[in-house]
This record gives sequence, structure tokens and C-alpha cells, in this order.
Amino acid sequence: DGTLDYTAGQPLSSITADGCAILSDQSLFLTVIKESCRSTIQGKVISQAGEGLAGFEVYLNNSNSTTTASDGSYQFTEMPTNTTYEITPRDNSSILAGVTAFDLVLVRKHILGSEQFTSIYQTIAADANNDQRITTFDLVELQKLILGISRELPNNQSWRFIDLKETQDNTSNPLSLSSAITVDNLTEDVTNIDFIGIKVGDVSRATNNGLVESHSRNQSVLQFTTNDVFIKQGETIKIPISAENFDQIIGYQFTIELNGLSLLEVEPGVINVNEEHNFAKLDNHTLTTVWSNETTITTEDPLFTMVFQVQQDGRLSESILFNSEKTPAIAYNNTANSMTVNLAFAQIDNAFDAPTQLLQNTPNPFYNETNINFDLAEEGPVQLQVFDATGRNLINQNEILGKGSHLITLNNLDNLPEGLLYYRLTTSNYKATKKMIHQK
Repeated sequence: DGTLDYTAGQPLSSITADGCAILSDQSLFLTVIKESCRSTIQGKVISQAGEGLAGFEVYLNNSNSTTTASDGSYQFTEMPTNTTYEITPRDNSSILAGVTAFDLVLVRKHILGSEQFTSIYQTIAADANNDQRITTFDLVELQKLILGISRELPNNQSWRFIDLKETQDNTSNPLSLSSAITVDNLTEDVTNIDFIGIKVGDVSRATNNGLVESHSRNQSVLQFTTNDVFIKQGETIKIPISAENFDQIIGYQFTIELNGLSLLEVEPGVINVNEEHNFAKLDNHTLTTVWSNETTITTEDPLFTMVFQVQQDGRLSESILFNSEKTPAIAYNNTANSMTVNLAFAQIDNAFDAPTQLLQNTPNPFYNETNINFDLAEEGPVQLQVFDATGRNLINQNEILGKGSHLITLNNLDNLPEGLLYYRLTTSNYKATKKMIHQK
């Protein structure tokens, strides 16, 4: 198969052999031994922006695997030639990363035809159930992910990896593009076996290398509101939920923490939500909710009403909290900007007989501003203080206030230390301290 070059009288080591062979000196004879040729297969896994995706598994013939480097590169070395290989990246981790109510809005608009996807990657990301169609079934699966009902997608993984050459050559039917590349009859080193990674469900491209891009804490707020009331064990209460600036909103999601309340049902109001499709009960004190719409809605009426069975006496503002404990609290306006979510309570009429008590600040965590509510059983001097974890006094306010419900707004707080802080209310016969979280 090759040629030998040798000059008489030279050491055998001077002999060169073409092709895949080694030379062996056996006594007086020179033996040429044919070996199996070996080659390398290499390529990259990149994002839609062309950046390398690190830490992803790439499989060879569904058995051997390697992990992509920091620049997204991978390689398989010493591969026997004259053999066919199939290369397939796979990843099924962080399945919720980048999937939000805004993605539901984009998928809904595409299905209705009001705003079509602008790239084949959006189409691939939207096919949540991997049936090569974009339908309301995909919306349902993504919504179940956001609510925490599902932790995986049917017939799909967290990421789809597509042959880069196919995305450049064939865009007429993106849902049929191959997730594997076949190297037929390997005879020499093969390079540029490249893939593009697409996070399933992340139609808005919020993820980079599997991590959700950070957003500034100094965002606008979707302010939900309701009236604060005193609640008694055993009674059934209806809590209408409104919003101050809902005419800008196309989608929201958040977690609802309950203390002494049990959800009975959700009554639709201006928006058509219910506990079957828009809410999930994860445990006895945790609910999640998500809503999306292709257009904004202008209203001052209640968006929906939550019906609860009261399990212990208390105050509504101490019994329900909107936060990010399970489903991140995010809203999106009609300019595609994200917003934080907060539930505020209208003050109760001061003409009531209630003990002095310090309530939880809202929002919490907070960035630049937070509200501290408290009740006073009698008129008198009040001191409100904020401390860091070492006990250093950061804020000190003193006022004389009357009997009833009060709210003090603390603002310009971006210079406070990040992390756990404490706030304390002190009167002539009462002192209480609670925790709050400052995020930058």
C-alpha cells in the first residue's frame, strides 16, 4: 500500500514508510507491519450568538462521551478509520432556565399569527413537546414548567443541538433538522463537526450557556393591590386582586406564600384565569401562578378573586405574600421589559381595636425602596431602626403616631449592605424585630 525508502548500509531506523505502518527489526530481516489507521473527530458546540457552550456532553455512537471545553470545543482522538460514527450532543439539565411568561406571550402571538417568529431557532425552542409543530400543546407544557407542575418535557430535553451546516443550508422546515451528525467511513482527521445549542422553551433567548442572564434590580414594578382585613379562623373570605398599571402588562408569573389560608378556588375577573390552568398548589402553603396575553388590558376592576378558607386568626397582609420562592416573580410589559412583582395592601381604617404589631416589609427582597407596615394599639412615640448583621445601626427614624395602621416607606436604600438586614419597631411598651433581604 505504500513505498519504502532505504539506502544500503544505513541503520534500519533511517527507513521511512508511507501509510500507517511500523518497522520492526527481527534479526537479519526487516518486517513491515501494517497497522490500523487512526484519526481525530473534532468540532464545537456554540450558542445562537456564536459563543462557545461549555460543559455540555457530546456522545460518540451513543456510548463514549466527552465534555465541551470553555470555548465549546470537543474532540475524539485515536478513532479507527474505515468506520462510521454518529456525533450527538445532549443536555437535560436546568430545564426551566430562561423559560418565563414572556416566552408564552411570544408563542401565543406566533400561533395566532399576530407576530411570527423571526428565526428558525425560535421555532425550534417553541416546540416544547417535540412533535414538529407549534401548537397550544406546547404552551401547556411550558406553562406547567413555569408553575412547577412538571420537571421535564415530553419527548424532549432541556437543550436541542442542531447541525450548524443544516441551519445554514436548509431553513424551510427547521423542526426537521438533525440533532446528530454522521461521519461516514472515517479515513482522515475531520474538523468542523459543529452544532448550535438551543434552549427549549426559551423563545426570547434569555439564556447564555444555560444560565439566565442577570437583570437589574432597579426595575419597574407590577403592583398588585388588595384591601387589608382582619381574618378569623373558620370563615371563608374572598380576596379581589387588582393592579395599578395593568394596562402595560402582557404576562406575569410569581409564587404565592400562604400562612393560615387554604385556597378554595380562583374566580376569573377581567382576565380569564382559574386554578386548573393558571395556578398550581405545590404544598399546603405554596401556590404558583402564570398568565400571558398577546395584548394589554386596560382596567381598574379586579383581575381575579381568590377564595380562601381561614385556618387561623390574623391579618391578611401577614397571611399572603407574593415572592420568587418557587416560580420567579417577573412581569413583562408591552415593550418586552421585565418588571418586579409586589402585592400591596390598602391600610385598614384606623378606628379598630388591634394590638401593636410589626408586619413583614414589602417588597422583600428589595433594592432601592421597601414599605414597613405596623399597627399601634395606642398613640405614642415610635422608633423604627434598621441594622446590619453585625448590629450596626443604619437607619433611625422617630415619630409620634396615633392609634391604628401605619406604613413607613424607606427609600434611597441602594447604598445599604447587600444581604440579610434587620428592622426593629420600638414603642413605650412594645419591641419587635424582623428580617429583610437587600439585593443589588
